[in-house]
Amino acid sequence: MKLKKSVLASGLVLTISLAFTCGVFADSYLKKITAYQNAKISIKVDGQKVVLKDGSDTLTPIVYEGHTYVPAKPVAEAMGGAIQWDGATSTVSIATGSGSTDPNAGIPNKDNSSNDTTAPSVPAAGVKNTFPSGTSAGDVFKTMKPVAKTALTYYLNAIKTGETAKLKTFTDQYYAGMPLITDANKKFEYVSASIDGYREANKQDLINGVIAAAQKKVDSGSFNPDYSSGSAEGKGVYVSYTLTSDSGSKYYFYFNVKFSFYDDGDGYKLTDIYFY
Repeated sequence: MKLKKSVLASGLVLTISLAFTCGVFADSYLKKITAYQNAKISIKVDGQKVVLKDGSDTLTPIVYEGHTYVPAKPVAEAMGGAIQWDGATSTVSIATGSGSTDPNAGIPNKDNSSNDTTAPSVPAAGVKNTFPSGTSAGDVFKTMKPVAKTALTYYLNAIKTGETAKLKTFTDQYYAGMPLITDANKKFEYVSASIDGYREANKQDLINGVIAAAQKKVDSGSFNPDYSSGSAEGKGVYVSYTLTSDSGSKYYFYFNVKFSFYDDGDGYKLTDIYFY
C-alpha cells in the first residue's frame, strides 16, 4: 500500500485542471519543464489495468528526468478512492474511501496483510460468513449490513471505472474456506459480465451521475431491506440490500447485493453473493 500511495503522490499534477493567468508564471513556485509523454506505459492496481481517462479525456503518463508521473484521478478511483482539487488553497485531496463508507470495513486485518494477492485458504479474522443454526434472518441482516455497504461500494466503483480487482478480493475473502462454494471464480465471472454489460450500455457521464447518487444511499445506509428463511425447515437464510433512486430523481437506478446462507447441519454457511 505504501508503494501505491507514493505512485499517487508522484502524479497529482497531471489530473487537475488549473486556470492560470499569464502573470502567475512569474511566481517562484512554478517551474517550466520539458517532459515526454509515454503512451506505452500502463498502470495496474492489484493486477488490473487502469483505464487512464478523465471523462472523455485520455490521460498519458509523463517521464521527466527518469521519473514516471501518472494521472492521480483514475489511479485513485481504481483503488476505491476519490480525488478533489481546492483552488483556494492549492490542495489536492485524496480520500481512500467514498464518502463516509470505509471500503476496507468488510476486510478486517488489512494492515497485517502481505503483498500476496491470492485468496486466503481460510477467511481473514472477523469476516462473517457463518452463523449458528437457528440464527434469525433479522439478526443475520443486521450483522451483514456493514458488509453490504462495503460490497456495494466496491460494486458501484467497479461499474464506474471498469476495474473489478477490489470487488474480487472482497468476494474471495468471504468465499474462502466455505465448503458449499464450488467455483468462486466462475461465480465472479457472472458479476464481471454484468458490470461490463452495464458499462457498454451506458455513457460514462450517465454512469458517473448514477453511481454518485447510489453511493450517497450507501453512505447513509438507505437500503430497501429484505430478509427471509428459505424453507419451512429453516435451512436457508437470505438477506438482501437494495438501492433504488428517489421519486423524481434525475437518475433512475436499482442496485442490489444478496447474501445466501444454508445450514448444512453445522450452522449456516455462505453459499453465494449475488450482485444486481
